[in-house]
Amino acid sequence: TTTANGLSSQCPFHDDRSPSLEIGLTEGVWYCHSCGEGKGMVEFERRLTGCDAPSALTRVASFLGLGPPESTEEAPIAYYDYPDENGELLFQIVRYPNRDGAKRIRARRPDITAEDEWCWDVANVRRILYRLPEVLQAPFIIVTEGEKDADTVCNVFNYHAAGVVGTTNPFGAGKWIPEFSESLRGKDVVILPDNDEKGRQHAQSVLQSLDGVASTVRIVEIPNEPGVKDVTDFMGRHSPAELLNLIGMEFEYEEA
Repeated sequence: TTTANGLSSQCPFHDDRSPSLEIGLTEGVWYCHSCGEGKGMVEFERRLTGCDAPSALTRVASFLGLGPPESTEEAPIAYYDYPDENGELLFQIVRYPNRDGAKRIRARRPDITAEDEWCWDVANVRRILYRLPEVLQAPFIIVTEGEKDADTVCNVFNYHAAGVVGTTNPFGAGKWIPEFSESLRGKDVVILPDNDEKGRQHAQSVLQSLDGVASTVRIVEIPNEPGVKDVTDFMGRHSPAELLNLIGMEFEYEEA
């Protein structure tokens, strides 16, 4: 049966005499009001058909008209862990080589029930800031547009000594949510956007979300130089002192 939010049906996982199962097509989740089970659609497909996780992902992507998922045979170029405030790993961003100039990432979560100990369905996983444990401890935060740039910031400022941490929200520009701002409440924040229109729009969105939450918040744009799109590109040509000067604040910077 079609509902306002998706579909309803009898649950296939127990003897269900009434349409207890709800499927949210927009959110990509399911929940049975009778047996209390519910997760993402990839897990639903796995349980329904008995197939493995990659096959389930392919089938769900095909059903939604998204085409096949990125090849799992291609070697990733980076892994970015997202532990919560207690250090427990919630999910991991896996980055693959760019294709046609586009950045390609996938997300997965630990799953002790999966054959390879990872599940590629993160629909119901809590979203948090990158390097959250360090973010919560540091007084000064620099928000970038990606994990690589956040790591660059941390390397530059030697944050254990300077009290400065670089962070970002998962999944790129346009994905900032109010929960991220709460993690930065009362902190001094600088936003370092990518040097393009999408980056500037994202920075404005973050700035508005942090207004009245952070102690101070401002946007610092990377100089418009050829081949310089982000803070990592900037640091490929400039010294740490020049980044300090760009931000306009003094820190106890120490060479690593």
